[in-house]
Formats: sequence, C-alpha cells, structure tokens
Amino acid sequence: MANSQLLPDLEGFEEFFGIKVSTLGEDGGMVALGHHEPKRALAAFNAYAKSLGFTDLDDFSSFGGDWAKALDRIRTGQAVLRKQCEYAGRKDHETNCSECAQMSQFPWWMDCSPTVDDVDTFPVTNWEV
Repeated sequence: MANSQLLPDLEGFEEFFGIKVSTLGEDGGMVALGHHEPKRALAAFNAYAKSLGFTDLDDFSSFGGDWAKALDRIRTGQAVLRKQCEYAGRKDHETNCSECAQMSQFPWWMDCSPTVDDVDTFPVTNWEV
C-alpha cells in the first residue's frame, strides 16, 4: 500500500486541540486526520461532540460515562478517499447504483479500510461506536 502521509484538506472538519475532526458515517463515528495520542484524540472528539450541541461525547455516543472504556474505542489506521463504489467499472455494476449516488452527494467519502492496491492513503484516528 503506497502511503503519501499527506493529509487531505477536506471540507467539514473542525479543529480542536490542533486535531481536525469530523463525523464519519451515520452511526455516530468520528474521524480525525492524522495519528494522535488516544487521550488527546478523545479530548478533541469530546470537544467536537460539544460543538454539535451534545453535553459531551457520552451524550453523543453512549459509553456509560466510563472514560477508560471510551479510550478503548480510539483506533488509528489508514484511509483513502473514494469517488465511486468498489464495483464501479465492472460489467455487473448497476447503472443507478445507490452507493455511487450516495457518494456523489458529499464533498468527500472516506474509506477507513483501504486495500493494498490503494494509493494516496493517509493516517487517521477513529472513534468507533
């Protein structure tokens, strides 16, 4: 897997404690650009949740108020930006693919499970729900 390690400049990220954070998906996950120390990342995710109107990160994505357990939800990895679903370009790809249509509605679509064939991956820190 090639890795440029350059962080993309993406719309929709807010910065907390020097960490650029955004929501990821519809299930309450969050992503931060770059790899960060877990406690610092947790503080940034918590500040981001508060900026969205939640009392704190526990209110945003319940973990029972156990901040030690919350730290267990922090993961670092690699990501890649996608413009089409994994089936685009194949003969059996649907003309009106709902996944491709959904991807086209957003300024970016991040896949946090890149393959060995992906180029231009970049480091991320995830809040998993």
